[in-house]
Amino acid sequence: MGLIAGVVIALYTTYMTSYEDPPTRLISEASEYGTPPVIIKGLGLGMMSTSVPMISVVVTIIVCNKLCGNYGVAIAAVGMLCTLGITLATDAYGPVADNAGGLAEMAGLDPRVRNRTDKLDSLGNTTAATARGWPLAARCSPLWAWWLPLWSRPCPMCTLATARRRRRRRCPAPPRAPPA
Repeated sequence: MGLIAGVVIALYTTYMTSYEDPPTRLISEASEYGTPPVIIKGLGLGMMSTSVPMISVVVTIIVCNKLCGNYGVAIAAVGMLCTLGITLATDAYGPVADNAGGLAEMAGLDPRVRNRTDKLDSLGNTTAATARGWPLAARCSPLWAWWLPLWSRPCPMCTLATARRRRRRRCPAPPRAPPA
């Protein structure tokens, strides 16, 4: 379940940050009207981009807790983290592509070369966003596995009220004498 949540988070992060998909194109189109629309559109899409990862982590925690308890939540976190090596390896791609663009510009190469390195840089930004989103989601699950036992403890006041009710059922109060 954790691996599925990780894949959902990675695919959604790719969708939200890839230049070929609508969210980043909407921000680009907003730049035609100046800086404020870019800031507003970017903040709005940035806030919306947290919804799917948050929902997938919450659903994973609930399902795994129902199936296997805290152990299931911990194993789901391990499932999310099992691909961390690949994810971090792709994170190294971003700075390499960015440096290639800068070198092409400083060397005065054809605009075609700069166009290609810009596309590579866009892909590098996407992989960097994916590489950051996945481990963050995986770090949340062990926290839930740690906090769930604390929340599952009964409330002391509820426990006291339940004990009083049980005592009354076992030992009813003696009948009172009628008033004189």
